[in-house]
Amino acid sequence: MFVNPAEWHEICTKMFTTVGVPEEDAGLVADTALTADIRGVASHGSVRLPVYRERIQRGLINPTPSIRIVNDCPTLVHLDGDNGLAQVVDNKAAQIAAERANKYGVCCVATYNTNHMALLSHYGLKIAEQGLIAYIMCNTPPFVATMGAAEPVIGTNPICWCIPGKEFPIVLDMAISPARGKIKNAAAAGKPIPEGWALDKNGRPTTDAAAALEGMLLPIAGHKGYGIGVVVEVFSALLTGGKYGKNVTHPLDDYDHKPNCGNFIMALDPSKIMAEEDFVRRVDDYVQMVKSSKKSSPDADILFPGELEHRNELLVAERGLEISDETYQQYKSMVGQ
Repeated sequence: MFVNPAEWHEICTKMFTTVGVPEEDAGLVADTALTADIRGVASHGSVRLPVYRERIQRGLINPTPSIRIVNDCPTLVHLDGDNGLAQVVDNKAAQIAAERANKYGVCCVATYNTNHMALLSHYGLKIAEQGLIAYIMCNTPPFVATMGAAEPVIGTNPICWCIPGKEFPIVLDMAISPARGKIKNAAAAGKPIPEGWALDKNGRPTTDAAAALEGMLLPIAGHKGYGIGVVVEVFSALLTGGKYGKNVTHPLDDYDHKPNCGNFIMALDPSKIMAEEDFVRRVDDYVQMVKSSKKSSPDADILFPGELEHRNELLVAERGLEISDETYQQYKSMVGQ
């Protein structure tokens, strides 16, 4: 079924106001979920909300955190999230980063003592909407084997850049390994995964999705992906005060521990280097240059990072947001509608 995004936002917001989250904060959680759903990244969207809600009910997430600044330099801020919803903590972090980048040209905000961040590009897009460049990192539980190792040590450690553009923002939001969600889908469908994606629990290469889930992922581009993952761990966890490496517990599946996730958000104002309109023009010129390059076949579609998601946004604006009947009824029943 297709629903109006505004209606879905209201339902998702009530899922959290009914468990003690202030309405404004609950709206931020719904905002983040809808950004993912609307941009076609459903794995990080409203499908996650019942888990967040249950974790609040079990006392694993603080519904009313007192977010405080621990250290404050003009262009570097350290936030303690008081074990609050990451959507609330990191929205505040992105807001601080953007406000100070507008003033000083750049600002980095490091957060810790928080929870699952969901879609990194949600926060990046909020920054890019203000004409700023965003750079965001977070670490995850260890799912990825290092080079030469036969056990997972580092996380999938997503990184994200959002850059303002003329028609759509350039968005690169990626992990340093194949998506674990895709492997779960393959396992559920009984389908194999490509070679080079994973090792089994004994450290042997596998194309069996179920064996991969019991084993570990491999970093993209070998040692290069591994190296990027290490750097992300340094910025988002070692630097912030969050848990790192084998100490990281799963912020969704582990119901015995509070995860103490750490995140890093940077905003940069290109207008401090050149006129804003000149920068956007140069970005657009580069986009058109790449997209007008010689095609490998007449029907090939040369896409830019973030373009598919932008197209999905336009499609949702026309037809509404597709939600399964089962999910729609489940969520409505949670909020007593």
